[in-house]
Amino acid sequence: PAELGGVREGDRIIQVDSLSTSDGKIDKVSDALRGLAGTTVKVTFARPGVAEPVRLQFKRAVIHVPAVPFTTMLEGKVGYIPLQTFNENTSEEVENAAKKLVADGAHGIVLDLRDNGGGIVDQSLAVSSLFLKAGQSIVDVRSRNAPNEVARASDDQLSSQPPMVVLTDGGTASASEIVAGALQDHD
Repeated sequence: PAELGGVREGDRIIQVDSLSTSDGKIDKVSDALRGLAGTTVKVTFARPGVAEPVRLQFKRAVIHVPAVPFTTMLEGKVGYIPLQTFNENTSEEVENAAKKLVADGAHGIVLDLRDNGGGIVDQSLAVSSLFLKAGQSIVDVRSRNAPNEVARASDDQLSSQPPMVVLTDGGTASASEIVAGALQDHD
């Protein structure tokens, strides 16, 4: 919607409707930009090389951000899957990516969880299940005042299980940590 509304690379948001961005709180700006699909938002930008602020209006829409933006085959027939978020389609996207890579001859898979801050926890359980045996423990939830819970891998595994490497970093959090931990625990 922003592109269709005339936003260009390098534009810097300085106001959303009547909300100034001068306090630098990105959450407030993000919340102001979001809204019901079909409604409009007025945004003022500072544009490089343009002295006056640029005032634009655009129509909000539902935007799907893919969990797996692409896959590729690395040297040595190693498949690479960058997993950026855990949204409502993540397990399906990872499954399709892994199946495609295996069908293309991948002898191993790199699952890249670097800078993945997480998302929908149920999707992390489904992704973990793809690479684990049915019934294997994925995550244990322990509480002082409630019985412990154990989430286990479902029957939805990939038919082919090539060797796997999982990449993590300081930005790997939440649902990503569940996947990385479960796969590490079960080698």
